[in-house]
Amino acid sequence: MKKVLGLVLEINPPHNGHKYFIENAIKEVNPDYTIAIISGNICQRGEFSVMSKYDKTKILLDLGIDLVLELPIVYAINSADLFSYYSLYILNQFNITDLAFGVELDNLNLLIQMKNMISDQSFNDFIKFYLDKGSSYSQASLKAIYKLTTNKDIQEHFSKPNNTLAIQYLRAIDKINPKINVTVIKRINNNYYDNIITSKIASATSLRALLTKNENIDDFLIEEAKGKNIINQKNAYNNFLLLLKYKVILQNQEITKFKDVKEGIENRIYNVLKEVNDFEDLVNKIATRRYTKNRIRRILINIILEITDDINEEYLRVLGFSPEGEKYINSLDNLVKEKIITSLKNTNSKIGKIELKGSHLIALISNNKNIYTQEYLIPLKKEII
Repeated sequence: MKKVLGLVLEINPPHNGHKYFIENAIKEVNPDYTIAIISGNICQRGEFSVMSKYDKTKILLDLGIDLVLELPIVYAINSADLFSYYSLYILNQFNITDLAFGVELDNLNLLIQMKNMISDQSFNDFIKFYLDKGSSYSQASLKAIYKLTTNKDIQEHFSKPNNTLAIQYLRAIDKINPKINVTVIKRINNNYYDNIITSKIASATSLRALLTKNENIDDFLIEEAKGKNIINQKNAYNNFLLLLKYKVILQNQEITKFKDVKEGIENRIYNVLKEVNDFEDLVNKIATRRYTKNRIRRILINIILEITDDINEEYLRVLGFSPEGEKYINSLDNLVKEKIITSLKNTNSKIGKIELKGSHLIALISNNKNIYTQEYLIPLKKEII
């Protein structure tokens, strides 16, 4: 039986830490094939990708990935549990045998213990208790963990972002395919949310922060990413704000029909939109204890792209492949091959249409029409040199 490694990546932007992770995951697992699933032009936290999905696919193929799959916007812009579930669901369709992911705590047994804790009803009971007391969800979760264990490593590492995703990947494996083997790769140097760069391996968050100040990040990008078009984040977000104002205020659209717009958040969005002229200011002023800034960003994307709760269909799209990846696709069962999408031209898929709309949006607000036209150049095939 062939060993097939699955990786979930956002590479936003592709930095030295990503290269370290990919190289070490492949070294540890030693697979016959490596498959990566990536969010495209809009990422999990509702942020615009620094590079187009087209360029990210080329970079991953250059880094030795055999097959690059798309996690569509509809499934990508979700909380960690759903993001992980949809990523693994698609990878499982391609018969991965192994999954590797980056962590701050490289102790699989402790990660499994954390996974079991959050699956227990007592964890949810504690969260409800602390939410009612006025804590934010993240604060309530951490307080619940302190109630459930005295293990210092678990208490210290539970809320670290890569560990949070790791726990959700483990939960998804339990639901989708418990036979999948797990390899954890310890994150090195800067942490995920660090805004200060202290080494050549910087966090994606810190690099995006530099880009919003129009600063150069070339020193921290991997060689394969240098020379690729970088989207001007500040301009893109301010243009996005204008579109939001037009849609919500001038058109006076009923936005409660869109995903996650509920509990009166629509009123906050409408009122704050009338006051602000900066996108981050908008997000900060709408956010509450229950509605985090990441959740608000995702909601605003849902409004612009008109994403609703009822959109739920199978979507297996190949963004690119190496010659080995092409061989692997050909070896798949016909039932899987028949479901694979290679082109969105004339698509009837609701998710595919939203994907095109999302690329059109990013092309418009970044003043880069190539981001949209590249949709019709996919999938990419890495040629043998």
